[in-house]
Amino acid sequence: MEQREILIVEDSSTQALLLKKNLEEKGILVTHVTNGVEALEAISKKQPTFVISDVTMPEMDGFELCQKIRENPETKQLPVVLYTALYETPEVLKAISSGANCFLTKPCDTDFLLQFAEDQLIQRDRESNFQPCRFVYRGEEHNYTVDINTVMSLLVSTYANAVKKNKSLEETQHELKGKNVQLKMMNELKNSFLGMAAHDLRNPLGVIQAYSSLLNDSLKGKIEDNLFEMIETIHASTGKILQIVNEFLDVSVIESGNLSINLEETDLKSIFEKNIKLNNNLAVKKEMELRLEIEGEIPNVSCDGKKIEQVLTNFVTNAIKYSHPKSTITVKMQKIDDFLQFSVQDQGQGIPKEEQDKLFKNFSTTSVKSTGGEASTGLGLAIVKKIIDAHHGEIGFESEEGKGSTFFVKLPLNQPKEEAA
Repeated sequence: MEQREILIVEDSSTQALLLKKNLEEKGILVTHVTNGVEALEAISKKQPTFVISDVTMPEMDGFELCQKIRENPETKQLPVVLYTALYETPEVLKAISSGANCFLTKPCDTDFLLQFAEDQLIQRDRESNFQPCRFVYRGEEHNYTVDINTVMSLLVSTYANAVKKNKSLEETQHELKGKNVQLKMMNELKNSFLGMAAHDLRNPLGVIQAYSSLLNDSLKGKIEDNLFEMIETIHASTGKILQIVNEFLDVSVIESGNLSINLEETDLKSIFEKNIKLNNNLAVKKEMELRLEIEGEIPNVSCDGKKIEQVLTNFVTNAIKYSHPKSTITVKMQKIDDFLQFSVQDQGQGIPKEEQDKLFKNFSTTSVKSTGGEASTGLGLAIVKKIIDAHHGEIGFESEEGKGSTFFVKLPLNQPKEEAA
């Protein structure tokens, strides 16, 4: 077989070099130019075996290049393959009118491209059969005088390319299904590991926290201050680690689909009052005022009281974590129609608008820094959203940078037990 010489017309040096490398590995001589003008100049000096051209290029695009080649009696039989990222039907129509032999979309493997180019070499010396062609596409009439042989080759190449890409897409979808199964198994394994690790860590951490609390109470004023501070540090650090472990355990339970809520008539007003008294210690340490405002009569709610208190604790501790000293944090409760709504409003830093969509997602944190150096796993809000979703409630927030944030929840007052998650 005679030595093939291919002219690549491509303004992207990266794509041109890749195609050139693949062709040269098959023993083909390759020349590269960057646009249609350079291509015509190169062809005038030495005519290649065939041309592979991109469509979108500066100075002269692939369609105009192809048309110029067809208008020149010396090059009108030169096979032209349009190899492009374009794939809309109007582009195929332009390829027909320009006289292209083959229209293939990127990416396309080299063997497939070469096969169509080789087919054009076989057909090159056949007598042309120009015929008028008239058809309607999307209400617009098109009239061409075309070589039927060339048009048939172009349409076949376009169809074959579409079939190949469809097959490739099906293979990719099949691979994705397999990978999704693997990811699901890995996620389940991760959740299982997190659950076991968190469960095994929680008990000894609880013991350390309890004993350090006992030492705090019994040794205060009886030992040197530096030793007492060490015990306090042990107690505080253990509490932080225990919180992280609990959050990991919650996430593993939620993601495994095993989150359950125990619905019963609950006096949330009483729970909130006790919770605010407990969390007030954290607020006082940072010189903040924590207030509870109850508007009107608060009826009992069908809910899981412990999990709703977990939501409240998250809101309140976050408000304390990100607020400045001397500021006020306000917890409100009120009945609105068939819902109980509660909210936690702070006068803190607020959340930048462009980062607000990160909230309620696992391991997602914002650029806002805590005012006391407190750590965050980025799990708390994701957990409470799942809890509220399981209650068929609504959760949301309003925040303005520099002015503070308000997080709120709306719980349905009556919820049938069979609807519990």
